[in-house]
Parts: sequence; structure tokens; C-alpha cells
Amino acid sequence: MEPLQADKLSVRVCERLEAYIKENELMPGDRLPTQKKLARLLGISMSSLREGLQYAEALGLVRTKQGSGTFVQEPSVDSLFLSQQATTLTKVMLLNDKEWSDLLQMRGILETAAAALAAERVGAEDLRLLHRQIDLMKKHKDNKEAFAEADIVYHEILVRVVGNSILEQVFTNMRDLIRRHQLMILDLPGEGDKSIVDHREIYQRLLERDGPGAQKAMEKHLRHTTRLAKEILGEEVET
Repeated sequence: MEPLQADKLSVRVCERLEAYIKENELMPGDRLPTQKKLARLLGISMSSLREGLQYAEALGLVRTKQGSGTFVQEPSVDSLFLSQQATTLTKVMLLNDKEWSDLLQMRGILETAAAALAAERVGAEDLRLLHRQIDLMKKHKDNKEAFAEADIVYHEILVRVVGNSILEQVFTNMRDLIRRHQLMILDLPGEGDKSIVDHREIYQRLLERDGPGAQKAMEKHLRHTTRLAKEILGEEVET
């Protein structure tokens, strides 16, 4: 690993710790190397490492037991929303199946309500941007990563139309979860085309300023993708 720069050191240490946990497939309860070894791996001083570990512990990534060492923390849903600076990918990956399912359910609750409100508040420029994302999804049907990004931005625009800063922050902090969700779904044959159809339907309801229709279209879309994600997770658990 390359040595870390001094700026935002605690954040960078936390990011390196997340990478180390992922690369070594550590699970909640697993012990990290000694602080001396970690400092050597990251190319930083012991004092800088301690500062970074304090930050990581505050975010719920690790916990330190006096005399025993530093351990991967069992993540909680709360830790996903502690800080805008927090990177959430590792926490999402370590959530248990029930918590992961609960987060998908929360997304459904928030976004169906958001769709209804957005239908009342959407403007011409918002509609143009939403339509552009559908075009990008069509363009990138054979590029899973680009397709998922266009899909996420579509939902970000819709949430932004509502004009609720807290809702926007929650959605931002769920971005890694949503991305993981979409990439799983896009591995299934025909799901890209199905997603485009669903997003067109939501767009049409917004264009017509049909709040109940937009809510119903979003609910149908998220219910379908959530069901598929749960089935995929079930298959992974069984194997």
C-alpha cells in the first residue's frame, strides 16, 4: 500500500481499513492485525493510526477492546446514516439478510411516497433530465455498470424534485445499497428491458401530474426488483 497523505488522514485510514476488511473477507468479530502492523501496512505513524481508528469506531466499522485488540464491528442500520463522509459499501456488505431486506423495504416506502409528491412538484427541466436518464439506460443496455448509474441518477433526480433535504441525504447514504441491488438484478436475463419499461411508466405518470399513478408505478417497480433480490440472496445463502 502507498503511504497516506496528511490531509483528511482519519477518513483515509478508515477507507483503507474498509478495503483491508473486504480484501481479506473479514467478518464481524474477526480481529485486525496489531496496531503496529496496521501502521506499517498503511505507512503512517501510530498516532495517526489511532486517530483513524477512533474515526472508524465512531462510524461503527470497528471496535477496540483494551488489551485484546481491534475487531470488525457488527454493523447496525444506524451506522449507515451517521455521516455524509462515511463510505458505506463495506457496512452494507456486512449487514445480515434481515437488515439488508429491511433497508430495501425502507427504500420502497420512501420512494413510493416520493414519487407521489414529485408528480405534484416536477418541472419541465426535471422531466427533461429524467427522460435523458431513460435514454442513457437504453444506450447502455449492454454495459451493466453504466446502466446502473443511469438508473440511480434517475431516482436521485426524482428524490430531489420532492425538495426534502433529509430525504435526499438518506438516499445519498443508501447509494451503495441501491447499486448492489441493481447490479444483482441486471445479471438476470431481460431485467434491463423490464427496468426501462418501468421507468418509462413512472415518467409518464409524472408527465401527467398523476400522483397516485406515479406512486403505484414506483411501487410496482420496486416490489418486483426487491422480490428478485431476495430470491437471489436466498440462492446464495443456500449454496
